[in-house]
Amino acid sequence: MTATSNASLFLSPRVSPQARMRLFCFPNAGGGVATLYSWLRGLPQQIQLCPIQLPGRENRRQEPPYTRIEPLVATLLNVLQPYTDLPFAFYGHSLGSLVAFELARALRARGLPGPFHLIVSARSGPQIAMPGPTISHLPEPQFIAEISARYKAIPAQVLGDRDLMELIMPALRADMEMVETYRFIAGDPLDCPVSALGGADDLLVSPPDLDSWRHHTTAAFAMRMFPGDHFFPRSGQAEFTGVISQILLNSLR
Repeated sequence: MTATSNASLFLSPRVSPQARMRLFCFPNAGGGVATLYSWLRGLPQQIQLCPIQLPGRENRRQEPPYTRIEPLVATLLNVLQPYTDLPFAFYGHSLGSLVAFELARALRARGLPGPFHLIVSARSGPQIAMPGPTISHLPEPQFIAEISARYKAIPAQVLGDRDLMELIMPALRADMEMVETYRFIAGDPLDCPVSALGGADDLLVSPPDLDSWRHHTTAAFAMRMFPGDHFFPRSGQAEFTGVISQILLNSLR
C-alpha cells in the first residue's frame, strides 16, 4: 500500500537562512519527524535539517503507510528534487539507513545529483539480512513482545497506554514489513563518503556489521561507536549531534 497525498508533505524542513547544506533524515521503523528533531535539534544553522515524514504517523497518521522500500524511494526521488539546489547529505537510522542508501543509488541511476555524504546508523550493511524470524505478520500481542525484546523501542508508559499503542501500531507493523521484504541487489558502490554509527550495547548490530558498509563506497569510510543500545542517539544527544555536525562540515569542505 502506498501514499497518494501531496508529496510535499514528506518534508518538514527547519527554516535556516544561513544554511550551506541540507540534511535529509530518514526515520527508524515506526518513527517520525518528532524523534528526528529531538535527536538533531542541536545542529548548527549552517545545516538545514530536513526530516522525512512518512505517511501513517504523527500528522500523516490517516494516510496508508508504505510496506515496500521500492515505491517509497520512487516517490522520494520526485519529492527531493526541488530541494537539491544546496549540497545535501543523507542520514538514516536503522530502516532509514536502507531507505537513504537505496535513494542515493536511485539518484545515481537517474543521473541526478546525489548526497555528498551518507550517514547510516544502527543498521548492518544492506547485503546482511536482519537476524531472526519475520514478525510483521504476527498477532498484535506477539508482535509487540518481539518488537520490545529486539529493539526496546517502545517506552513502558506507551506500552501501557492502549489508545496510544493503537495509533502507532499500523506504521510500526508496515515499517517492519518493509524491513523484512527488502532484498539487496548488488551494484557499483557509491562515490560519496559513508559514515556508519552504532551503539556499543546494540544486540542487533555489531561493529563488524557496521563495518560492512565500507564495501558500498569508493570514497572515504569511517565508523564510530557510541554508548547505548539500538537507539543510542537518545541517550547521548549532545555527543551525537556534535559528531554529525563535524562529519558534515568536514565533508563539505
